[in-house]
Amino acid sequence: MNDIAAAASSGYEVLASYVLPPEAWADGYYDILGPRAGALLDHPDQATRDFAAETVREIEIFGRSAAR
Repeated sequence: MNDIAAAASSGYEVLASYVLPPEAWADGYYDILGPRAGALLDHPDQATRDFAAETVREIEIFGRSAAR
């Protein structure tokens, strides 16, 4: 199920939808988020480390995707 179908099945009315270009994710978002998430990989709190690791994996997957 895509996001639009999920929203509709939850009772929401989707008024508009568009796809952001890859640059919108990389420039000013992932390029800033990546180093910050990487710095949290050694955080004393396990939940913070887990969240940071998941964020780093997301950025790596985005970097390898065909959209980039």
